[in-house]
Parts: sequence; structure tokens; C-alpha cells
Amino acid sequence: MKRFITQRLLRKKIAKRTARLLSPEKVNSLLYIADENPVHFKEEIQRQFPHAQISFLYPRKEKNSDAPQGHYDYHNADLNLTGKIKSDKLNEVLRTRFDLILDLSDRNPIGDFLFRQLEYGFSIGCSIKDQEEKHDLIIRGSGDELACIHAANTQLTLLNQHEKK
Repeated sequence: MKRFITQRLLRKKIAKRTARLLSPEKVNSLLYIADENPVHFKEEIQRQFPHAQISFLYPRKEKNSDAPQGHYDYHNADLNLTGKIKSDKLNEVLRTRFDLILDLSDRNPIGDFLFRQLEYGFSIGCSIKDQEEKHDLIIRGSGDELACIHAANTQLTLLNQHEKK
């Protein structure tokens, strides 16, 4: 019952949100969500979204975090039994507003819980099954992360091509 009520409240929050679509050149803050540390994609993301401040959100296996600035990693130990977040870094990412979220993660209960609390303008999901309600745009593909980054840039460019300058 508790899970049902929590999911219902989170769905209402997403339903109240208004999507804000920006062209890749106008994205100032981007959160890249993955299943592991995606630092090796940072240069490519920076090429595709040249003005964006890039942050990463991903799970970690160890209890203690040694992630650098802009990397928000999480572990089961970062939440207490009632779902209250104990990690200062996670609280920081939840207070930050992102222009764009690029989500390449698989289903992860803690990741989903955090995602639904984020403040953002537009979200793109790539190759994610059963998570269509979370994202403003879904890109289906082979699961190749580089292809998804390029496709996200292409789709945002196409969707904004008639924008008044």
C-alpha cells in the first residue's frame, strides 16, 4: 500500500511539470544518468551540447563515495529506511535544476526514486523499457550510448528548427 501511494504521488508530480524544450546550443545544465560511471563520454557530450555544465548520476557498489565534483553517485546506504536521503551530494543534485536529463539507465528502484524528485526542463530516455511515463522523449535504439547521445542532439535540433530567433 505504501509503495502504491508513493508511486501515485510521484506520478502527480511528473504530470504537473511542464516540459521546456531547448536546442542543444541553449542547454546550460545537463544531467547524464547511467548504470555506471560514464566519465568516458564526457568529451562527446560536451561536443554535442557545447554550453552545458555536465553532471552525472549513477549507482556505486561501494558504500563510501569518492566521486569528483559534478558526479553524483548513490548506494543503498545513502537512504534511510523511510526513503529520506542521508547523502549531502544527493541532496545537492535534487536541489539543482537541469535544462536537460539524458537517461541511459536501466530500471533501478533507487535511480527511479531519485529521478522522480529531480527538477528539470526536458528529459530524454534511451532504450529504456517500461519507463515511458518518465520521459518527454524516448529514443529507441541498439543500446549504444554514443548513438543515443548523437540521436538526442539530432532530435533536439530537429524539434527546434522552427524556433524564432
